[in-house]
Amino acid sequence: MLDRTIPYYNTILRCDRYLTTTPILHNGYEFRMYQDGDERKWAQLEYEIGDFDSVDEAEQYFISTYCSKKALDITERCVFVVNEKNEIVGSCIAWKELRNDTLVASLHWLVVSPQYQGKGIGKALCQKVMQIFVVNDEFPVYIHTEHRIFGRSH
Repeated sequence: MLDRTIPYYNTILRCDRYLTTTPILHNGYEFRMYQDGDERKWAQLEYEIGDFDSVDEAEQYFISTYCSKKALDITERCVFVVNEKNEIVGSCIAWKELRNDTLVASLHWLVVSPQYQGKGIGKALCQKVMQIFVVNDEFPVYIHTEHRIFGRSH
């Protein structure tokens, strides 16, 4: 579980162009797009890694942020990776939102279930989401991340 008491720093990255790379998933994993009802599964993933205090809170966030925006169809923007049992093990969203009267593209909420991390799923999800931006000519793409400082070396 992520220790939220450790201070973090926001970082925003900007990608002006992207050379498309074919995402590779190992045997037993495949991509699929959001389907009605997946908001609870997304919420469970986000809760599992500690991004929300409850599954219900995460689900409400997903619904209010992504399902209520009819101008951008979440079924074309939210990518999942499922395992051989068709269980969702990772997700990433190719999102656009209005900022200062301009639509801004951003890679949102990359998450991989802890027991599936280290298998290249996160990398493949990012590549798949970036393909969505390429196909729709939606650049620049912004990526917001945060990093925690655990100590200083002298």
